[in-house]
Amino acid sequence: MTGTHESPSLEQPRDILANCKRLNPQDGAFMRHPVIESNGSPQQPIYIDHAVIDIDGMKYENPMILPIYNGQLKLIQCAVLQQEKRVQILPDGYARGFAYYGELEKDKPVIICYELKAFFKLAQTNYATVLVTLPNMCKAMNTELKQADVNTIEAVVKQLWGAGYKQLYIPTRPQNKEILLEIAQSQKAQLIDQYRNDGSFMEITQYETAQEVQAFIDNAIQELPIFQGVWKEPKQIKTELLPVKKITKDMLPLDVYNYCEDEAKRADNMTFDLVAVCLLTSIGALIGARVAVKPKQLDDYSIVPNLWGGIIAPPSSKKSPAISAGTRHLDRLVLQAKEQYELEKNESIARGIAFKSTEKQLSKRLDKIEEAQDKLKLAQEIADMQAEAEKPPILKRYFTNDSTPEALADLERSNPNGILVIRDELIGLLSSLDQNDTDTGRAFYLEGWNGNSSFQFDRITRGSGFIKNHCLSVLGGIQPDKLMSYLEKTIKGMGNDGLLQRFQLLIYPDIEKWQYADVTSNKEAKEAVFNLFKQLDELNEHELIQLGAKPSDEFNTRPYFRFTEQAQQAYKAWSTQLNGFTIPNEEYAIIQEHLSKFGKLMPSLALIFHLVDSVQLGERIGGISLNCVEMAIKWCDYLESHARRIYGMVLHSSTFKAHALAMKLKSLKVSDSWRIDGFSSREAYRKSWKGLTEINAINEALDVLVDYEWLNELEIESTTRGGRPSKRYLINPKIYDSPK
Repeated sequence: MTGTHESPSLEQPRDILANCKRLNPQDGAFMRHPVIESNGSPQQPIYIDHAVIDIDGMKYENPMILPIYNGQLKLIQCAVLQQEKRVQILPDGYARGFAYYGELEKDKPVIICYELKAFFKLAQTNYATVLVTLPNMCKAMNTELKQADVNTIEAVVKQLWGAGYKQLYIPTRPQNKEILLEIAQSQKAQLIDQYRNDGSFMEITQYETAQEVQAFIDNAIQELPIFQGVWKEPKQIKTELLPVKKITKDMLPLDVYNYCEDEAKRADNMTFDLVAVCLLTSIGALIGARVAVKPKQLDDYSIVPNLWGGIIAPPSSKKSPAISAGTRHLDRLVLQAKEQYELEKNESIARGIAFKSTEKQLSKRLDKIEEAQDKLKLAQEIADMQAEAEKPPILKRYFTNDSTPEALADLERSNPNGILVIRDELIGLLSSLDQNDTDTGRAFYLEGWNGNSSFQFDRITRGSGFIKNHCLSVLGGIQPDKLMSYLEKTIKGMGNDGLLQRFQLLIYPDIEKWQYADVTSNKEAKEAVFNLFKQLDELNEHELIQLGAKPSDEFNTRPYFRFTEQAQQAYKAWSTQLNGFTIPNEEYAIIQEHLSKFGKLMPSLALIFHLVDSVQLGERIGGISLNCVEMAIKWCDYLESHARRIYGMVLHSSTFKAHALAMKLKSLKVSDSWRIDGFSSREAYRKSWKGLTEINAINEALDVLVDYEWLNELEIESTTRGGRPSKRYLINPKIYDSPK
């Protein structure tokens, strides 16, 4: 595009201005110029080209020439203005900068205009004023912006911002406020609404006095939130979980390891540890209360190897498949138990029929006996036969998925070795026990964890009940955020009775990356583990004694194992380190409480590994070996790392909450009012975002985000007399510049 005079062509802005006449406000020609007559006077010198300029066939007679500058205030172009005609830019045809009046200072406000009338009026105030040269700004009644105009305004804002001018304000009419929101939301410039608080509209034209406009801008800037131009770089919110150990091959019997590895691989690389913990919990539950371990050489203190296991993982991390893989062999035992039950039921019916026949004969004999002693003896014999004939078969149970404490008690009375409670979602069980903490349900579970004592209960409706051996195992999955909410209440509340700490096999592993797999299953490993389950299930006291257990007696209700001499020394060293150093020097009470339960965990694991070795070898091994104790110690080290990660979610929960809130703020749409006006803690609370459903959690997160330069906290004075000030949080626009 070329500007052509009737004289030779002029392209460079300095040459163009040199060819113009400079008019001062006191000059008569100044006020008579059509642009000044239509838009008012800037009370500043102007440039007039007295030639006729032809630009692409459009003639401009005596146009006003506005110098155009870049962010470094270097003259780069000229704008050609004639009333009712399109503004032309020389050279290039499009504006690469802006016009301005006043002295631009980086630490003072700069007013950005897109209307010529406003530009000229603001030039009369004390403010430095910038004009965005839009193509149609010389046309009458052209007050509504188009998207192309907004893009031009935004380019000027970015240019000024990049040059260091951080206090940028754009007066705007109501009809243009919405389209300018994107610029405001970048928080490089703030909008000044020309609607006043009293509902009137403030024009900025030649008809208002400079004093009125000055006062309006002064008040408008003062009423805006503290200008967020000088934002610091937001700091990264590190929410890395504490590192955890992984299960290694030397921590499990070979067949068990191979089975877990195969199940994990075939489930598209499911996390190995999830399967291993579920399987180990199932083995502990299967052994249950049939045998114990006495961890000290002389003391009679005994431990039953029932375990409580929990796997923590985000949604879609294959928690349910892991639980299924870990309990699959119990399912097979259940089918066999049902078959056995049907056989015994038929036998019971047959005994009943046989008894009826025998009873008639014995009753006739009873009638003929006159000697009281003999009569009583035969009557007792008949009663015993009747009791045996009417004795119902018992369906052997291994686990339940959902049961009330009363129903569990009935199951336990028929299954003295104990019952495994499997819950796909542990939070349901934990919540139900919390809701009924005044009932015996919670106490029922707490006491069932020990696995080695009786339990007496009395109910008005159900009468009295007695469980000779109260032994419960628990297994389930839970999502991290749900556990975090539960833990917060546990740690910060008054109801910490150690329920969660009893979940000793509680892990929160790093989830493996999904990998497609389509391979045949390892049938040998699967059958080996099922045979292991079957053999453990068939163990009775006689067989346990053959494997090296000490028999039960009047002081010991079940057979038991002790450690070998070497294993005993290893246990003593481990126990001394745990109780004499680790626990006393632990900073957090909740972790102390968790580690204190390792006194049951480690011997239980050692006994489980010993029994696995014994039944697989099929011979007497004797006491629990050093190798089994060392495996158990490795598990304790492994589980301690997971406990620190799990409790660390809450002990350092403010950072996790801040990260959760930060991600919500980053996902706000460009048009969201929060990005301009900020928000209050109450407004954030009403969103009911996941993990941020309590006002205390919101406040903790806000404090962190303020410290990390994500937010600026403003204290707003109350509008009512004596009212407390409120807080509002403005969002650092720089958080939207970072992809993370």
